[in-house]
Amino acid sequence: APVSHESGFNNNENSLRLHSDVKTLKASARGHECFVMFTLEGSRSVAIKLMRKKSEVSQHTKNHIKHLKNKGIAINQFRSDGGGEHTPDELQTWLVENGVAWNPSAARTPENNGASERGMRSMMDVVRSMLKHADLPDTHWCHAANAATHTLNRSPHAALRNASGQTASPYEAETGYQPDMSNLRTFGCTCVGHIDRDVRPPGGLGARGKHVRFVSHDERCGTHIVRTKSGEEKRMRVSKFHEKMFEFPKMQREKNEITTPIGADADDVLRRARAS
Repeated sequence: APVSHESGFNNNENSLRLHSDVKTLKASARGHECFVMFTLEGSRSVAIKLMRKKSEVSQHTKNHIKHLKNKGIAINQFRSDGGGEHTPDELQTWLVENGVAWNPSAARTPENNGASERGMRSMMDVVRSMLKHADLPDTHWCHAANAATHTLNRSPHAALRNASGQTASPYEAETGYQPDMSNLRTFGCTCVGHIDRDVRPPGGLGARGKHVRFVSHDERCGTHIVRTKSGEEKRMRVSKFHEKMFEFPKMQREKNEITTPIGADADDVLRRARAS
């Protein structure tokens, strides 16, 4: 069903305006220290790019505008603050050559870039809640931010309405289809990852799965990104989720010690072992 924005989605030039903001945090588990967030005004869809340094903003901006153009969304305005990461001559020249007008917000007036500021506040609220609920250290903000982006794009937005007058998600506004919610899982929960047959021990007695923790969706491959007990990050097919468990299970095996008295009958020892 077609989706309309209250200001005229796909009929208003503001719908083709792209907002951007940068957030700097402490080094993550993957070595990233900041991320840039892009918000498309028409659909309210968000996208983030993790970065090790702010100088990467320029290239990510060009790549994202090209990505939207390939989807049939031709950006005509780019709005950000006046930070140095958005002012390199290379980026400014590229924007002019591609017909994109840069509209920087005035200094110390974040309300001029309200779409990005509100979006960033919502993003950080979700990231903090996810880390707290999953009992993961703050260094895993990189995983929480990716999971939050996936969730926010599939959550109803108050500014979007479909043909039935119901609230719609940014995903539906951008694609025209309702999102598939079947793969949404609780961030940080324990799950069982599938071990491929090629890497199992020979003989057929090796484990076919192992406990891992779900940290993000892999939208490109349709799988999940998980964290192993050793801290390794992998793309893996998950066979089962334990969405109320947020730690690796501890395997406890009881040891039954059987003492055999000298001269005891073997049948008597076997009977006592069975009884225990």
